Order: sequence, then C-alpha cells, then structure tokens
Amino acid sequence: MSFPYDRRQCPRAAIQWPATIQTAESKLEARLRDLSIEGAYIDCEQPLNPRDFVSMTIDPPNRPSLKITAEVMWASEFLSPGIGVRFVQMSEKDRHFLFNKVSDYLEPK
Repeated sequence: MSFPYDRRQCPRAAIQWPATIQTAESKLEARLRDLSIEGAYIDCEQPLNPRDFVSMTIDPPNRPSLKITAEVMWASEFLSPGIGVRFVQMSEKDRHFLFNKVSDYLEPK
C-alpha cells in the first residue's frame, strides 16, 4: 500500500505556523506542521476533499503573510486530522522565502 508521504520529492521541515484556508464554502483556521517548497501538511479539523483548490494565508513569524493557492492532495480524519496540499501558485518572492526557510530548518545545527 502506498501512503501519500511516500511520493514526496522535496525535503520537508517541521514547523508550527498558523494559517487560514479559504474554501468555496468557508474560512478555516489551521496550523502547518511540515513544509516543503512544493507543499505542506496542515492540521485542519474540517476535512477537505482531495483535488479541491484552496486559497491559503500562511503567517510565518516576523514576516508578512504568504498568499498561496494550493490543491488538496489527500485528507485524513484519523489520528491527527489534517490535509496534504501541493502549492500551485504563489509569488516569486514567497517561493524564494519558502526555499530559504526550508533550507534553514534542514541545515544541521
């Protein structure tokens, strides 16, 4: 059996950043748990449907919010409710910030 995390192609950094997810029906408060340049795992109490597109506002510490469009790749209601998303649109400035931040978190201390 293949799990969603088996298909990851980019390293992920463990983080704890607040986020807001805007769907067609509602606005949800959430928390990023891990992050790569291409996507994230997000704690989200309300399950979302795979293949849905959402608008996200991510609030990293000491920086203006990131505005990202993402596709829900999978959703889980078990153990830790959450979703896996793939980023599909963001500014070049935000992409550069994510690349640097993920690299910072993955560097040996």
